[in-house]
Amino acid sequence: MRFLACLLLSTPLWAQTHIIDTLRYRFTDPSTNSNLASCTMYISDNTPSSDANDTYVPATLTYSVINGLVNLALQPNDTGIPAGTSYSVQYACESDQPLPPEIWYVPSGGPYTIRAVRVATLPGLGLLFNPSQLTGGGAIPGQYLEWSGTSWVAQVPDVGGDLSGSAETATVSGIQGHPVSAAAPIDGQMMRWSALAGQWQPVQVRYTTTFSGLTSVLISGATHQLATQNLSVTCYDSATPRNIVEPDSWTVNPATYDVTINFTMAQTGTCTIR
Repeated sequence: MRFLACLLLSTPLWAQTHIIDTLRYRFTDPSTNSNLASCTMYISDNTPSSDANDTYVPATLTYSVINGLVNLALQPNDTGIPAGTSYSVQYACESDQPLPPEIWYVPSGGPYTIRAVRVATLPGLGLLFNPSQLTGGGAIPGQYLEWSGTSWVAQVPDVGGDLSGSAETATVSGIQGHPVSAAAPIDGQMMRWSALAGQWQPVQVRYTTTFSGLTSVLISGATHQLATQNLSVTCYDSATPRNIVEPDSWTVNPATYDVTINFTMAQTGTCTIR
């Protein structure tokens, strides 16, 4: 079936791809002293197809090339359903005998030259498909196709390295290959490496207690949770701004890590151990 160019080009131009080029002979035509070609092009769409908005039937566009000028618009093939559609193009120039056809695969966008849309072979359905043809197949957002060994299945990607779980629920389980404790931290704790446990753990790095009118302050090891006897003590009074108050003495029980702070006279303020 053959239609005039004006009929084929009646489709809204916003949906089409422009092919703009200049056709030339490899020689200079003595009658015109020019190598610009004057030809008739037969552009055939041989496959019934559709896209998101329209349905197309097979047809042939007859296009006249004057002084080499080609400026036409075609429906793109990459949005067509079924996938793998193309155009068969023949040229009839000097002898007006159509030359063997060539194949055009026209993508969206453009404009393109003819050499940009020429292809050596027709795209096969097994190699090329439109993503709009894929159905969900039970997949949920965020999944991808993974080969199970026997078929392609929808999966949420697993993570590795210092992450554990799936991509949607990943948890940091290590730092540069060193495990992180799953224990929940409490206010004021920091992360410290424990060689004994072989992991990063939330630990207390300091503890502050408030007292009033005391000459002796006891902070149990179970309370400060610093788990060491290598501690320092700094105390302040309750004035504004605060002043450092030097304890008369302080001791750490090496077994329980209880800290006892003594003053020569009753004090009110805070003491921080670290």
